[in-house]
Amino acid sequence: MRRAIAVMLLACACAHGPGSAPAPTPEATPAPAPEAAKPSPFPPAANEAESQADYATSLFMESCVANLTKPTELTRWIQEHELRKVPAELEGRILAGQTGEVWSAGSSLGVFLLIVVPIDERVNQCSVWAQHADATRLNAHFTRLLAGSARPGLLVEQVSDGSVKGPGGDYRQVVYYVHKEGVDLGFVFVATTSASEEAEVQGRLMTSPGQGRKIVLPGGLPKDEPQ
Repeated sequence: MRRAIAVMLLACACAHGPGSAPAPTPEATPAPAPEAAKPSPFPPAANEAESQADYATSLFMESCVANLTKPTELTRWIQEHELRKVPAELEGRILAGQTGEVWSAGSSLGVFLLIVVPIDERVNQCSVWAQHADATRLNAHFTRLLAGSARPGLLVEQVSDGSVKGPGGDYRQVVYYVHKEGVDLGFVFVATTSASEEAEVQGRLMTSPGQGRKIVLPGGLPKDEPQ
């Protein structure tokens, strides 16, 4: 099933610059790149893979992080940036039985997806997938984002940093837990990356309500390990 997802991601790939293959059909063409997700906040990228990591991080910050507890505002953001739903078959495979929506946020840099799974009317589980991205740079951005969010009364804890098995080989998975002091439930942030070109999706950034390594699924059910 995972390999099928990779094939369909390729089918959703957007057109690149001059000299690339012809543009895909209108049904498969991703939306224009969201202006707010362009990688201007970062040092100059040395190559396309680093630019892809920048783009994925900015997309995650502007969509998931900026609207962490504002599902209505996230919906408005998606509409304002004219993101398009991916084909139903691909959406179903990515959601794997969960109720949610998968949006194409691709650019000339490649395939990027925004995945939104409503937990309740107040909060979502929100993810950004980058089919290709420099794993080292993406992890550096992720760590800097989380470390920079700490402030008095708000605790930022690195829960784990290790290797997990996935499609195409081993992935590095970094998990942070962010919560207010004295409050049990907070948000779990997860970066799952691979430096291998064989990886189905090289970069995944996710945030979900939870505690420690446990994330909350729709209906309030806990899950011990993040995706």
